[in-house]
Amino acid sequence: MQQLGTLNLDVQFGPQSPAEMKQLSNKNLSALDNEYARVKTKVEKLNVVPQAKKYKQDLLKSINNEYTTNKLVLLAYTNPDEAIKQSPAMCKSYIEPLLQNETAIVIANQMRYEATYLKYY
Repeated sequence: MQQLGTLNLDVQFGPQSPAEMKQLSNKNLSALDNEYARVKTKVEKLNVVPQAKKYKQDLLKSINNEYTTNKLVLLAYTNPDEAIKQSPAMCKSYIEPLLQNETAIVIANQMRYEATYLKYY
């Protein structure tokens, strides 16, 4: 239980250098999937007192959120189209313009600015 903390998964989820970025592959995703399954199973098997059940549920939710985030980061480098498909809608509004071109980014930022700030005037 001591090793289960804020960072529950050890697999490096994003490259730390351009050289590491070139080495990313589906093996990294498989390693993350395997570790997630291992850690999740380990926590699910924990027998806890009734007062700690909420903590156990929160821990499982934290592990799941960490896994999802790490998986999306890896997919963004190895398979951007799949990353967009699996991303929440909020993320898609920021990711899709980046995959188009610089003009689209400027337009998207301008539209977000206008939608956010001009509605108050």
